[in-house]
Amino acid sequence: MTAKQRAPLDRGRAGQGVASHRQLATTHAGDQGANQVQRLKRLLGNDAVLLWLPLGSKRPASSFTGWQKTTISDTLEPAYQAKLAEGNISVLLGDPSSGICSIDIDLDEEVEPFLELNPLLATTLRSKGKRGCNLWLQMVGEYPKAGKLATDEGRAWGEWRSTGNQTVIHGAHPDGGDYRLEVNAPPLRIHFEDIVWPESLKLPWVKSLADIYGPPVFEEHQKNRTIIADINEGYWAGLYDRENIVLHDPDERAFYRYDERTGLFGVETSDRIKTDISARMLEASRTDNIPELVAFRRDSKLNAVVAQLRGITEKPGAFENRPQAVHLANCVLRLTPHGLERLAFSPSFRSRNRSPIIYDPAATCPRSSELVIPAVQPDDVVLLQKMIGQALLGRNLVQRLMILDGLGGRGKTQLVGVIQQLIGAANSTELRTRHLGDRFELYRLRSRTLLTGVDVKPDFLSTEGASVLKGLVGGDWFDAEQKGGNGAFKL
Repeated sequence: MTAKQRAPLDRGRAGQGVASHRQLATTHAGDQGANQVQRLKRLLGNDAVLLWLPLGSKRPASSFTGWQKTTISDTLEPAYQAKLAEGNISVLLGDPSSGICSIDIDLDEEVEPFLELNPLLATTLRSKGKRGCNLWLQMVGEYPKAGKLATDEGRAWGEWRSTGNQTVIHGAHPDGGDYRLEVNAPPLRIHFEDIVWPESLKLPWVKSLADIYGPPVFEEHQKNRTIIADINEGYWAGLYDRENIVLHDPDERAFYRYDERTGLFGVETSDRIKTDISARMLEASRTDNIPELVAFRRDSKLNAVVAQLRGITEKPGAFENRPQAVHLANCVLRLTPHGLERLAFSPSFRSRNRSPIIYDPAATCPRSSELVIPAVQPDDVVLLQKMIGQALLGRNLVQRLMILDGLGGRGKTQLVGVIQQLIGAANSTELRTRHLGDRFELYRLRSRTLLTGVDVKPDFLSTEGASVLKGLVGGDWFDAEQKGGNGAFKL
């Protein structure tokens, strides 16, 4: 079982480790004046509120009262633009800038370990003053208030900066030297819960389970003794959530749990979750000296815990709008405007599918001339490669289907077999157009990224159910009914 940080009852903390990231080239922000303002706007977006600071300062001028209420309109005034071109520039964070926030890391030696925990953040906008760095993020959904970050021993680590804060991104540092950009890229769009924090940090937004849900058990005082009257189902659901990376998709009515070995979210049954919670209660009964817990591990109580867990971990559309990346057996290749970035597994990718192929950057494709090139025109070679790339990506970006038509013995079936091996048999299934109009057929396709039909009959695209193909290729929503289940599932 993949677990987060284990702790005695009432003291769970989220955290998990993932592996390395590659060093990125440093780009210095050397442009000045109005050109620099426009450059920052291109990086941060038009919704970012840029604040003027005196040259060499970290804070707005004392005469600049009410700077927290500065709006985009205020910054467009000619006099204000002239000030921006002459002084330091900072960004008003959080809500005024449509969710742009920053993680301020104090020390250089803390940056690399944090990026190893968060490989996606290696590609986000990164600025540096005297030491450490600021990682800039575009938050999706809710995020907490600003707060100082310190280790369990009380050593300052950095700061989470959001609404009410400002962070300098350009100009002169008070201690000498200039602020500069180490990674010249837009802020990464990310959910706050996808940020992995070092286990050694005290996180001001993480409350104890008892503060959120109440005590793990309810006690009653009878005469001269205290007995355990009941368990607190919400507490045990919250504990499971703290110690596992889990989510519940209400559209699919399914739990998913992250496996750090594969980097995938896999379906987790309620029965498996109940078994794990029961085992955790048994463990707590021994380690926390609450032997009465054993009596509450019956099915009715565990069902109540799982019901609470559904609400705690509910994430509608959890697997929509994922980063564009190819998930392989040993890494993730993220697509960027500058090419491929090799990154480690991370729950922030929200991956459910992966190729079984191990990525080797030194590998070549010496036998492509034996199968594809002799069988098709040169332009079709590129087309086939792009369609195969879409299958690896798991997204039909061009909203098209591909038909391989030609004489027998030319390798069409073999090519389809190669594609299926590349993306993984678990991610592919047969496309049966004659059944697409049936009640349960769409549910069979819900976790697949490639549908294929091999040696199909002449009426393959003229059957009654074939009309559903347009919606499947175009990314339309369907209700998929599960055989033996209740209700409809969104597909």
